Amino acid sequence: MMDSTKINYYKTNVGIFLREHSSGYYSSSYAKYHLKDGRTLKEFPFISGWIRLPIDITEVELYTKTPDTRKQIGWKLKDDSLQSKKIPLSLSMLDLQMVWDDEVDALVHQGDYKSLGMLYEEVYMPVLSQMFPVPSEQYNCLGELKVDNFDNPSDLKVEVAVNERYHNNTKTETIDLISVCTFDEIQAMLVPEFMHSKIPCELSSIQMYKIVRSHIKRNINLARARITSDYDFCFTVKKLIKVQPYTKMTYKNAKSKTPTVATKVDIKELDFFEMTDSANHYKGYTIISGIKGDNLKDLHNKLKVYLDDLTEAMNAELHECEHCKGYGVKIIDKFATNSIK
Repeated sequence: MMDSTKINYYKTNVGIFLREHSSGYYSSSYAKYHLKDGRTLKEFPFISGWIRLPIDITEVELYTKTPDTRKQIGWKLKDDSLQSKKIPLSLSMLDLQMVWDDEVDALVHQGDYKSLGMLYEEVYMPVLSQMFPVPSEQYNCLGELKVDNFDNPSDLKVEVAVNERYHNNTKTETIDLISVCTFDEIQAMLVPEFMHSKIPCELSSIQMYKIVRSHIKRNINLARARITSDYDFCFTVKKLIKVQPYTKMTYKNAKSKTPTVATKVDIKELDFFEMTDSANHYKGYTIISGIKGDNLKDLHNKLKVYLDDLTEAMNAELHECEHCKGYGVKIIDKFATNSIK
């Protein structure tokens, strides 16, 4: 039966991009394909479902490789001391075989020495792997493309928060930015996936929430700010302001006139940042907007500027004004959730 597998590929000025197309779906099992020098396709960059070959490879010439294996070539006595005129030291494959017996539903010995089969064990010889070229009819060139300023999307990473809904011990994972953004649908249909990084794209409100939440938790200076709400539906950060120490009296209840606890306070908290996302739109919180970029790199740059500005403002040191005992309006403005430039 003829192999229906096709190797689709594009020729470009930055290398050949190829992938296997079989039975209507794309496969990522590229270990079976080798270049002439023995390297497998899995050794090369995997970009949005495509293997990128080095620019010095100008033609697609792939091979499949049989695995190293072994072949039985005969039999030998398990115990050499049993050798005699009627019990040879070794047997050929014609002298003794193992065959399936349907009656006993098992493998049994056959041949001239079948009655002595239990005294012998198999003798094998190694069979080295072989390379076989992929037939030319399995290659399918989809065209030649000119690619300007190609950036590997895998170089653009983001860290996102992943946790259960009500747990504050948020876990994070680092992923490729391209895996969580969406692209202009029309342009995405007109270019292959490995060029999607060059077309307009965006991060949704939901993805922004996960990214910002993770970034704050990794970069917050706990001496300057504090996270007071940390859920996958709402998130709040408060700034910590150093003030002249004073005593705060705590009462047992609203009707009590006698304070029960006196606490010395030298830090005040001030609202700084809060957000929810478009899926939860938690009451009283600002829905964080998505970000749009002209391409993946532009999107990454805009995200970086936003996160850098947020981090700088969040970790800035603030002190109470010595003259008015206030906070200084300019430096304690809340960081706008949607201040994306």
